[in-house]
Amino acid sequence: MIIPKRMLPESEAYPRCRFSSLNLDLKLAAIVTIAVGISEPYNLCLDDSRHAYAERFAGVGYCVYVKQPVPTLAYGFNKLVAVMNTFGTFPELKHVLYLDADALIVNMDISILDIAQRYAAADIVFASEEFVNREKEAAMLSKTLGFPKSEIAKYPIQGGAMMFKNSARTAWLAEVAFREGRQWSLDFAHLSDRAAWIKTAIRNPDVFKRHVMILDPGVLESTTRDHNVSTPALALHAGGGGAFGFLTAIGLGGTGSKYAYLYQLCRKLYYPITPLFF
Repeated sequence: MIIPKRMLPESEAYPRCRFSSLNLDLKLAAIVTIAVGISEPYNLCLDDSRHAYAERFAGVGYCVYVKQPVPTLAYGFNKLVAVMNTFGTFPELKHVLYLDADALIVNMDISILDIAQRYAAADIVFASEEFVNREKEAAMLSKTLGFPKSEIAKYPIQGGAMMFKNSARTAWLAEVAFREGRQWSLDFAHLSDRAAWIKTAIRNPDVFKRHVMILDPGVLESTTRDHNVSTPALALHAGGGGAFGFLTAIGLGGTGSKYAYLYQLCRKLYYPITPLFF
């Protein structure tokens, strides 16, 4: 596969990474997150929770970007830069799982190494968007992207949880998705990497069919209001178009930031005995 001339910019920031002490010489997979613009209490708990998860599995690490990799680039496309930069920093990695900062790991028993093995045939694995009104969303995307609603509905991609294989095809797909995003007007292109991936899928259906998987809702992450921490999903994602809404915290009567709710849940899961005070 010929990778086109690179347009995806190089990262201006580097991740802070820590791998499981069970085998410090083994680097198989890493969770990557851009933690920018979130509250300090939640950020600290998020850091602790990600490290606690990675520590359980030999070869797994957590890499956090505390600055946008490219400050002038929209957040959604900074995800692509962060993922590819992490592979460049640790070329021995087999997989990277990108999780948004508002995706809290709630099931410590699911290993990302098992996820990678289960879907080993895919170069990229996406979570599925649990949109409240999928028909309305498809109509909006159809108007923006210029594709029929029926085509858009085939690819319910959620950009908050994505697993990438360290492969030439992944690099090609990341480059193509970035280029698709650069072609749009400011109203949507600079906001949504997810829409760029949908456009990439529609333009390259055979590649997506053979090398990309979109998991059913609730497998890799859950975005539902009634999420229960005992469900099999790896993470609870309080973002995107899911039933959380945009910035509404269900635990605060619908009046607070989603990060306030996530912080409460993070404390409950990861600091069950000694409370923290900030």
